[in-house]
Amino acid sequence: MGDGVPIKWLAKAIIQKAVSFTPDPDGWNHRLQKVFGREVLDRGTVVNRADMAARHLEAFELAGLSHGPTGFDRPVTILEVGTGWHPIVPILFFLLGAERIVSVDHVDHSSLDKLTMTVTEVADALAAGALDEFLPNRLESREAELRRLADAMGSMSEAEILAALRIERAVGDAREIRIDGSIDAVVSNHVLEHVPADLLGPILSACFEMCVDGGVMSHTADLIDHGHYVDHRLSQFNYLRFTPRQWKLVGNDIQHENRLRLADYRRIYAEAGVPIDWESTRNADPEHLARIPVAEPFRSMDPMELQVQFAHFMSKRGVPS
Repeated sequence: MGDGVPIKWLAKAIIQKAVSFTPDPDGWNHRLQKVFGREVLDRGTVVNRADMAARHLEAFELAGLSHGPTGFDRPVTILEVGTGWHPIVPILFFLLGAERIVSVDHVDHSSLDKLTMTVTEVADALAAGALDEFLPNRLESREAELRRLADAMGSMSEAEILAALRIERAVGDAREIRIDGSIDAVVSNHVLEHVPADLLGPILSACFEMCVDGGVMSHTADLIDHGHYVDHRLSQFNYLRFTPRQWKLVGNDIQHENRLRLADYRRIYAEAGVPIDWESTRNADPEHLARIPVAEPFRSMDPMELQVQFAHFMSKRGVPS
C-alpha cells in the first residue's frame, strides 16, 4: 500500500530548494541549521561515528594495515573526506593512535564552538563507557590528552586544540586538493550519497591516487532517503517514488542526494579504475519499499538491490611488482 509524503519532509524540501537559489546557500543553510538546533551534537551521533571508525579499522585490517592495543603497526596518516560540522572521526582516530589526521571538506564548517562541543561530547561518551564496544584498543595516553583538552577548552584557541589532536584541516574540492606527505588511508562516512553522480568517479580516483602503495581507501554510503531522519513516518526509500525529472524539482543542492543504488556504485568504482576489494551491505525491511510506488528507472531494478540501505567499500592500493 502506498503512503503519502509527510508535510514535515515536504516543508524541509521546499525550504532547502529555496535556499539553494540564494547567493550564499551554504551560509543560509548554516543559519537555518543553527535556528533549528541541528548544530547541537548528541551522544547518539558520537556513538554512530565510533561505529564507523570501527568499520574502517576492520577494512584496514583486511588491507594489511593492522591496529592493536598499542595502536597502528606503523605511524599512519589518515585523510577523512567530508568531515562536516563536527570532527568526530578525526578525534576518534587520534584516540586510536593515528600520527596525523587530515580533514577535508568543500565548505568551511569549522568554529571554535563546534570543536569545543565535539571534544566535550567525545570525552563525555568515553567517560560513560559508550565507546568501549567500538574503540577497545584506544590508547590510554591519547585518552588522557583528550580529557586534558576537554578541561582546558576555555583557554585554548581552535588552532591549538587541532594541533594537540594532530588534526589538520583543508578546504576545497577533493579532486584538486594536494596534501603534503604520504596518505596511508582515506575514509569517508556517509558522504558518497551526497556527491553528484558525475563527480563521484573523479573524486574516488583522486582520493585513491593520494594513497601510498599498499594504502587503503574505506568509504561508507547511506542509501536511504535522508528525509526519513527528519520524519520516521517516511519510507526509507521515499525518494525512489520520483522520476529523474521530478527529483530535479524536489531535490536540492544544499543536501544533495544522488539516489545511486549498489550497482551504480560498483559501476562508478570500475569506471574510475578503483577496485572494490571488499564490500559489506545491509538491507532494510522490505516493508519500506512496499509502501511506495517505485518510479522508473528504479522500477526495473531488482527489488533486493533497491532494499540496500547501507554499503561499505574497501579498496587497497596495489604495490607495483
